[in-house]
Amino acid sequence: MKIALAQIASIPGGLEKNSQKHLAYIQHALKQKADLILFPELSITGYHPSRSKEWALSLDDALWEPFKKLAKGEPGSAHQQTCTIGLGVPLQEAGKPAIAHLFFHPDKRCSVYRKQLLHQDEQPYFQAGTQPLLFPLKDHQIAPAICYEALQPQHAQEAVRLGADVYVVAVAKDQSGMVQAQEYFPKLARKHRIFIALVNSVGANEGFTSAGGSAVWTPDGNRQAPLSQTEEGLLIYHFNKRTVHES
Repeated sequence: MKIALAQIASIPGGLEKNSQKHLAYIQHALKQKADLILFPELSITGYHPSRSKEWALSLDDALWEPFKKLAKGEPGSAHQQTCTIGLGVPLQEAGKPAIAHLFFHPDKRCSVYRKQLLHQDEQPYFQAGTQPLLFPLKDHQIAPAICYEALQPQHAQEAVRLGADVYVVAVAKDQSGMVQAQEYFPKLARKHRIFIALVNSVGANEGFTSAGGSAVWTPDGNRQAPLSQTEEGLLIYHFNKRTVHES
């Protein structure tokens, strides 16, 4: 299995331009035969909580159609490469939106994960999800987490209890947040004997600057070739060979 971590900068509220950037990164990852392509927290709009209700999207929005097509195999491609695509969106709900990650699968399913544990700064703008998510991919079981909750031990414990061996974490973190993550995730990986794949954004968000550093931790706690703190990029991790490269 190959995971591609797409470390990008999002234009605040720029749905069309952000969508086009996502699609370009997905096409590049497909050329590398990635099985899962993961984008940062709220990647479609950028992390701007105070604008999220205004920018929230529904599950049936037409914006998702190109992603569905790429997930099940790009028309006209030589090998009809398929993949699962995970991207971040403020999701329309009754009342406040959810911080959600949508996973478009090759079989046309869309799995939805809503962030369950909100930071106190997010609570005025979002409502928390109530259900974990676990889905199979190749020989692995994938459980998503979104930013703050991934640093709360009970979240990973529940994922492992459900059978996860790969914990995929989408974040929007500044430099101090990434320092905390880099101290915490090696211990978490060793404790539960899981892989952790973290993708962060870069560039300006609401009130802070994301500090990149997207990386994978192996079950022995080793961090694999983190990306730049300031530049966009694509990190490809091959689980069977335990190799990583930037693209």
